[in-house]
Amino acid sequence: MPFPPEWISGEKITAMKLNAWNTALAAFEIVSSTAAAALRPYVGFGTAAPQHPVHVNTTEAWKGFRADRSGAPFFAAYSDASGNGELVLSTAAGQNNVVLRASGTSVLSGGNVGIGTASPEVGLHLQGRRLLVHFDDYGNWSVRLRGQKSSSSQWGEYDIIPHWLGLDFNNPQASRLMMRIGAFGEVTVGANLSLPAQTSAPATPAVSAEAKIYVKGGKLVVQYNDAGTVRYKYLDLAGTGVTWVHTTTAP
Repeated sequence: MPFPPEWISGEKITAMKLNAWNTALAAFEIVSSTAAAALRPYVGFGTAAPQHPVHVNTTEAWKGFRADRSGAPFFAAYSDASGNGELVLSTAAGQNNVVLRASGTSVLSGGNVGIGTASPEVGLHLQGRRLLVHFDDYGNWSVRLRGQKSSSSQWGEYDIIPHWLGLDFNNPQASRLMMRIGAFGEVTVGANLSLPAQTSAPATPAVSAEAKIYVKGGKLVVQYNDAGTVRYKYLDLAGTGVTWVHTTTAP
């Protein structure tokens, strides 16, 4: 059936009001005139001057657009009581697993989320050349890592705090600095530094550029590449000696 002439202004439909569903309106025929052949209908619900192909205007909170399957909603778009937009995707069981809010808390709980990948392997999977995270809350933690210690409700938490001095790693439960990497590469370790015993010497250090410290065979060893000659200085921790020994063979 053609659109009534009073609905049409120029090349768009100005308004259409449906007080009750009418199956005759489920399909529209294209008007045969040249102007109507290129017609892009603008349909307004709650407005006589729609600005988009489908324009919904309402004065009620939580009312807007909803799509159902067999009577169960799976998509909805509306505003909250303050007029902020919300977009909701629901499961077949009625769980709102995706809620995007213009103001407030948004939720993505339907499964893994991929950015730059169509096959995310974990909760949040980012794939690309770079990742930039900018925080403006100076002096407070920016990233908190949480892992359960045991089957109890005790949690292990670790904060990462970037600032102009460097990068801090804190234990918020004990309010303790664990480690700081300074802006110039200096490293501060919290209460103590643990060096697990090694079964073999590490790879050769860069020439005249770095030293490696490790524990092996009851000895504290410093390894240094002196212009191509790898030197070792070690202290025997198992005995009572206090003298460092030099050698070019790994102890």
